[in-house]
Amino acid sequence: MRLDLRLGCVTNCLLAVVGGLTAGCPGLQTSGVEEFEAGVHATWVEWRYSAATDGSSPAVSNHQFVLTAVNGYCDAIQATQTSWDQYVADIEVTDQSDCGPEGARLSRIAEAMGPFSEPGQVTVQIDISPEEVGVDLPTGAYQVGGDGPNTLRVFLMRHLANVPEEQLGAFDPDDPQCRDSEFEFTQPTRELWRATTADIGVGTRVGSVRSISLSGELASDDGGASIALEAEGTASYCIVDAGEQVFVGR
Repeated sequence: MRLDLRLGCVTNCLLAVVGGLTAGCPGLQTSGVEEFEAGVHATWVEWRYSAATDGSSPAVSNHQFVLTAVNGYCDAIQATQTSWDQYVADIEVTDQSDCGPEGARLSRIAEAMGPFSEPGQVTVQIDISPEEVGVDLPTGAYQVGGDGPNTLRVFLMRHLANVPEEQLGAFDPDDPQCRDSEFEFTQPTRELWRATTADIGVGTRVGSVRSISLSGELASDDGGASIALEAEGTASYCIVDAGEQVFVGR
C-alpha cells in the first residue's frame, strides 16, 4: 500500500493540491487514504507539564503533530486531560471501593475521543523530541532514529474498534476493579504503521499555526505493505495543561 499526502500551506488554514484536485480551507485533499479524501485536520499539541513542587523535575513540554479526518481534536484532547484531572481530584475524597469516579472518567473520555476512534478512522501521530527539553519547540529539522536529540517518531493508526466506547461498555460499578472481567473487547483494536525513516522540518509559529514538511517510509507491524508518507502544510496550535506528572489508578 502506498500513501501520499500533499498538505499545501496557507497562512491560516490547510489547503492541498493533489493530482489536480484542490480542497478548500480548512480541510485537505489527499490521495492514497480513503479516510482522508474528504479532508484532513492537523493539530500541533503541546503537552505542558509544570515543575514538581518538590523540585524533582522542571517544567517541560512534549510536542505532537496529529492528523485526523475528524475536526475538533484539540477540544477532545483537552477534555480528556480535564477528565483525568477531575478523576484524580475525585479519588482523593472518595472511598476506594466507589467506582463513581472511574465511571465518570470513562464516560467523558468516550464522549470526547469516541468520534476519533470509530472503526475505519485513521490517526497520524508525529512525536518530536527536541535537543533541549523545554516549553518551546524550536524550528528546524528532526529525524527518525535512536533516542537522542532532535528525533521524531511517526505512527499511522487505522482504528478497528472504538476503544473508548468499549472501555465504557466494560465498566461495572459493582465489581471491585470497576470493570466486567467477562466483557469481550474487539481484537485486534487497530492496524499500526511505524516510520522506519522520516524527517520533518518545523517552521516558525505564525499566530495560532506553524508549518511542517514531512516525508518518510512507514512499515506495518503486521508485515503488510509499507507506506510512503509526505506532508506539507500548517497545523493549528493546541495547549494541553497537564500539571504535574502524577501516576494514580487501581
